Amino acid sequence: DADGKNLDYTVEGPFPVGNPQYFTGSQALRVPNGGAPTLIHIPGAPHKGGDAYLVKPEMDLMKDSTQPEFNVRSFQVSITAVKLINGKYSYGKASTNPALFTGGFDENGSEDGGTPSYCAASSPTQCAAKYSLPQGIRLGLTVNLSRKITGWLHGRVKGPEVEVSTNSAGGNTVKILAEPIKIPVNAAWVNNDVAPQSIKDFYNGKPNFGSSLWGPLSKYKPLSEIDLMRDANMGHNIDTLNEYLAWLTTLGDKAQAMPTAWTVQTMSNYQVSDQIQRCLNQTDSLAGIVTTNAAEYLDGPPVFDKGSGSLDYKVAATHFEPDGTTIFRGTYDLVMSSKVARCIYGFTNAPVSATVSVTSDNGGSNIATTVVNERAGWLSLGAYNFTYSNPTIHVKLIGTVAQPDLPKPVTKKITCVKGKVSKVVASSVCPTGFKKKN
Repeated sequence: DADGKNLDYTVEGPFPVGNPQYFTGSQALRVPNGGAPTLIHIPGAPHKGGDAYLVKPEMDLMKDSTQPEFNVRSFQVSITAVKLINGKYSYGKASTNPALFTGGFDENGSEDGGTPSYCAASSPTQCAAKYSLPQGIRLGLTVNLSRKITGWLHGRVKGPEVEVSTNSAGGNTVKILAEPIKIPVNAAWVNNDVAPQSIKDFYNGKPNFGSSLWGPLSKYKPLSEIDLMRDANMGHNIDTLNEYLAWLTTLGDKAQAMPTAWTVQTMSNYQVSDQIQRCLNQTDSLAGIVTTNAAEYLDGPPVFDKGSGSLDYKVAATHFEPDGTTIFRGTYDLVMSSKVARCIYGFTNAPVSATVSVTSDNGGSNIATTVVNERAGWLSLGAYNFTYSNPTIHVKLIGTVAQPDLPKPVTKKITCVKGKVSKVVASSVCPTGFKKKN
């Protein structure tokens, strides 16, 4: 809780029971056992739907017929406040029934019915309906994995504390403790003929992919002739960030909703600079976690600006909460392996300090509260209370630069003689009275 007191909890058990993901894994194919999320109760952390929470670790694996084993495509963990409600629902997520995998490129093989969006999970008779997570508490979990998690994670939490260790299976045990955060959600309709130029410019030349809600079903007609919901922007990459910025003036500078979240996941396909990639190649463990409450951001690691020596990160959101007057305050956390950080900057093992600054989209200073500390092999940096719409966060580390190993000078030695006396001298000439021995 807010006072740092550990709250008691009880485990009700898996929910749902008997879902398609219950299967025995295969060590040869490197597939873990399947199961279900875990339903727990935290009496000391009530929410508007009761005191139940759903803890859900998920791993998405994939292989084709040419591959000897499954490869991890994504991994995520989430904690959701829920209330079980009765009704007619269905199991969600991918099926293990091969007969359902007939969609070609669509490899999900979903069961009939699926799970409504307001359910964190469901069975044929019950739904774990989502509720807002209470504020002012920290929630944590530990996940034992038979594989190692490498690279970077991103998430929707605040102030994460991270521990990663190698377990007896040769994989990683990952422990994460963090606060839930509120996320701004934006939704708006605009007629194609009166759309701002920024929207027209962004979609110019792009295929009209999206959900056809009504009108002609063909997505290949001109955008002016069809209605589309641009719901394919669930990722967080440079294209979705630019799409969001194109819509920003149409959104009225306020969020339409502010749901809460506690989720951490692997990053999507991203490219990093050679300097960061070289350092990532030197570790087989987790490099770092980036979390923010921004509506849009890049889910890759920060970009290293060699000129300024800073790690830069762009975020975007509307200025106000749904009431249109309350300023939406930004949060940004970077938890990075001390080893990776020192490699990026070429630092020694001496203590590292850092500065965190936020620049507004107009280039001016954006005031923020910053936090920096280093503990147990992890460097934690945070920026809080800055304002949006499209600021850039700059993180600059300060430390002792490791000096390159210079070759030691080779001292030339010669043997000098004087009668029967012989001596070795570190010089190219002999002392007075001595002659150089051939």
